[in-house]
Amino acid sequence: GRVVRARACVVTVPLSVLQRGEPEFRPPLPPPQAGAIRKLKMGSALKVIVRLRRRFWPADFYDAVCSDSFLPEVWLSPAAELMRPDAAPPYTIVGFVAGARAERVGRLPHADIARRMLAQLD
Repeated sequence: GRVVRARACVVTVPLSVLQRGEPEFRPPLPPPQAGAIRKLKMGSALKVIVRLRRRFWPADFYDAVCSDSFLPEVWLSPAAELMRPDAAPPYTIVGFVAGARAERVGRLPHADIARRMLAQLD
């Protein structure tokens, strides 16, 4: 491979690449950084985006967190624009879920995900 020499550098590669030992650092990374790379775990996350033609939520709605819901977090996007009383369609609502729940939701057919998100909003 190519060798690059520098006093300092910023490395932006996926965590999984660093965990495979790529790129190789000489001298090796200091123990705190090397240890952090070994210990960090990446998880799954999923956003569901729906665009609607009509508004059905209160004018002061921005977001909601309902930990026991299908999608535990939902928000308007862009919120500042869509909170205005004169906001025009389409209206965009984003749902978010992370971790093992995101993996389960991600395996569902897209139509089922949309149906369940809309049912949650109702």
